[in-house]
Amino acid sequence: MSLWTTIDRIGVEYGTNPTERRYIEICNRVSFVLFVLIFILISIAIAYFRWITSTQLGMVVAFAFLVPMLMNNYGFFNASRLVLIILIILPTLVISILDKFDHPGTLEEFEYFQFRFILIGSTILPFILFSLKEKKQLSLGLCLAIFSIVFYDPLHNYFNAGYYQVGFTAPNYYFLNYIIVFTAMVLIGST
Repeated sequence: MSLWTTIDRIGVEYGTNPTERRYIEICNRVSFVLFVLIFILISIAIAYFRWITSTQLGMVVAFAFLVPMLMNNYGFFNASRLVLIILIILPTLVISILDKFDHPGTLEEFEYFQFRFILIGSTILPFILFSLKEKKQLSLGLCLAIFSIVFYDPLHNYFNAGYYQVGFTAPNYYFLNYIIVFTAMVLIGST
């Protein structure tokens, strides 16, 4: 059996019907792909930024993406899919905020945009990981993704890491929030 097939089949025996088994496989695939991609991204980030707090946390997060597969292995396939969504959103917000304190003298405006790309991408995950019949889980995953986008700046401001608090002065910065929300709505509406 190939590695991909082995990963794909983790916990599938706990599914009671073909649909459940399919979503377990999807969760395993997404978890593994995110693990690999984030591991590669953080390895590249280490080459650019060294072994700073945000790259260290990023490496921990990369390995954390294996947790949903472990949960599936023990039959917790409903919880594993929510955990997968949380593993994208919560660490992204935490690392984004901590990143502002990691190297204050060389902070760049780009650091207020890059993490939002991940959060925008997280808006489609509930539709990938849950059936439309799983309304509660789908709604919860979607609310988490939307709240992370809407409260991105307020959370940064709360921790004194806001765009204007650190000294940036672009007058139209908050207009970006409209673009981000509308982009997320396009993704959500077309998924």
